[in-house]
Amino acid sequence: MRAKLLILTLLFLFFGAGFTFAISPPVQSSPINNSQVSSSKLTWEIPSYPLYSKDPYRIQVDDNSDFSSVYRDYKTENTYYKPVLTEGTWYWRIKVKDSSGTWSDWSDGWSFILTTATPMPTATPSATPSPSPSLTPAPTPSRSKTPAPTPGPTTPSTAQETVATPIPVKSRPKVNYQIASIAAVTSSPSPSAKVEVKSQKQTNYFVWAGLTLIFAGIVSIGYIYIRKNANTHIKLRKKD
Repeated sequence: MRAKLLILTLLFLFFGAGFTFAISPPVQSSPINNSQVSSSKLTWEIPSYPLYSKDPYRIQVDDNSDFSSVYRDYKTENTYYKPVLTEGTWYWRIKVKDSSGTWSDWSDGWSFILTTATPMPTATPSATPSPSPSLTPAPTPSRSKTPAPTPGPTTPSTAQETVATPIPVKSRPKVNYQIASIAAVTSSPSPSAKVEVKSQKQTNYFVWAGLTLIFAGIVSIGYIYIRKNANTHIKLRKKD
């Protein structure tokens, strides 16, 4: 009989205990049940088993003990929640989801009496612009009254118009450029910045020498080609 009890106890510890912990709700911390507080902040303890990765806690707050008209239903991953509540008696309960995605049962409904209403979060007031100084118009200087000019003799005045007369453009003289040697310019007693360019055509001996060599090469190649072909024809005729 004792052996059976021991086996059942071991089975319960290895299997039943883990299953029981997995569905047990979190332990509530504050406000303590049936207490009177001035803050609506709710806190609880972290369970000993692994929790779901996203918002594993679910809290409900109501002014009825049976939670028939839930006033706040909130999910979070924190171990606290501070709802906006008015003064009076409130009830709250909590449950949790484990790593497999299974929700636990609801905890017992705890009650508390809130003596001070939770202030609503106020937005940060925007900075009021400073009043701009009033712009006073600067006094305009008084104009001295000058006597009107007396009219002269009744001679008709003609309006004079300034007409820009075109400046005649001088015809450009023809310039004859001649090439002058630099030595002649520098050797002159009073060198000037002008360089004469001669219009006569100068003979380039290097060009003529190159053309002569090219012509001689073409003639040599033609002579060699004719001589070689002539020898070939003579040999063919002898064979015939």
